[in-house]
Order: sequence, then structure tokens, then C-alpha cells
Amino acid sequence: MAELQANSSINSSQGSLPICIYCGRVRKPAPYRIRHGAPGPVLLCENRCCPECGGKLEARLHPATVRNGKRVMRASYWTHLEPMPLRNCPKCNNPYRPAYKRFPHPEMCTRCYALQRDRKWKAAHPEQRKEYDKRSAKRRTARVRFAKQFPPDWDDWALDSKIIGIELLRQEHISNPDLGERLDSSRLLKCPYADTWERALCGPKRGSKRAINFVGEIRKRLGKPARKDFIRSI
Repeated sequence: MAELQANSSINSSQGSLPICIYCGRVRKPAPYRIRHGAPGPVLLCENRCCPECGGKLEARLHPATVRNGKRVMRASYWTHLEPMPLRNCPKCNNPYRPAYKRFPHPEMCTRCYALQRDRKWKAAHPEQRKEYDKRSAKRRTARVRFAKQFPPDWDDWALDSKIIGIELLRQEHISNPDLGERLDSSRLLKCPYADTWERALCGPKRGSKRAINFVGEIRKRLGKPARKDFIRSI
């Protein structure tokens, strides 16, 4: 190590190129960058050691693309041959592994980078941020309102009752035939009273009274009467 430092000091005093601290060979200018946005040119040795971590690099050449009838060459980068080891994020101090070998030395983890990008976008677009906050508030209010419709003993309900109850809560007023169509289209619950739920809930004459009574009990527990009962109450 002392010899490498001595050689590097001699070469720097003579005005020559620096020496790689990992293999001891001379680092020369390379045509490509190590990552997007990195200043160039990059100085690499003959063994292609990464100047930041010492890992082996290879040139990744991208094919040309056609834009507006013109052939455009895409940028090329030096990528690591082996996956990068774990490291700690300076923002959240959580261990993470770089997701892409094309950007091997990110300043932070993916989550912190996404948060920083969102903050920059909101600061640059205040009007769009207000509209986005309004839409997100409406969606949040709708989810809270939907969650308040569930009874306190919802966790104790049977699975078939939960499936039918969710279909009843999705719409303010729904009739039994429409409920049967939704249950048949979802294919989550097989009808034990007839071939299909639509046939079982089509009416007291042609349908199944047991199925109608079963759905009626669920409607009473949720406070969701059938369409005919709702019209009569009005």
C-alpha cells in the first residue's frame, strides 16, 4: 500500500495519470460514465476496477433507437459484473441493496429517493399539488365512509355472509336479482340453493325461499333492505 501511494505521488508530481489503488495499474480516460449524471470523463485502469468500490466493470452498449425518422444512439454505461453488497442508507439508516447494476452507487435507498422526488415535484407544481391533495382526500373519505358501514361483529361473520355483505355495501340500493348477477360474475361463492345465485334470488315463486331468507337476514344485519322494501318505506 505504501508503494502504491509512493507511485501515485510520483506520477502526480510528474503530471502523469493516477494509479488505481485496488490493482496498482494506471487509470486512463474511459469513453462512458459509470452512472447517469456522473461527471466525465471516467478514469479506469486496464482491469476495469470501479474507482468507488473496486468492483469489476463491463461496458454496456445500448442499441440505437429511431425517433422521428432519425437514428439516435443511446447512452452507454459501465456496469458491475457482480451484484452490489448491502449498504446503509444515509437518510433512513436502513440496509438496502442497489436494485440496478446500471446505477451501482446511489446516494440513498429507493424509498428515500421516491420521497425526495415527490417533495421536489410538489414544490415545483403547487397548483397540481392542490388538486392531487383534494382527490386523495376524497378517496380517503370514501374509504373511511365505506369502512364505517361494517358492523362491530364483522370479524365473527361466516365467509359466505361476508361475501354477500360486501356486495350489498358496494351499492346503496340493490335488488336480489342484481345481487345474484354480481355473485355469479364474481365466482367467489357457489350457490348451494340452485344452479346460480341469479336463479335462486329471482323471486319467491321461481327462486329459492331459503336463499331469499338467507340474504334477507344479512340485509337486516347491515340495514340494507331490498329495492321493493326501500320503495315502500319511501
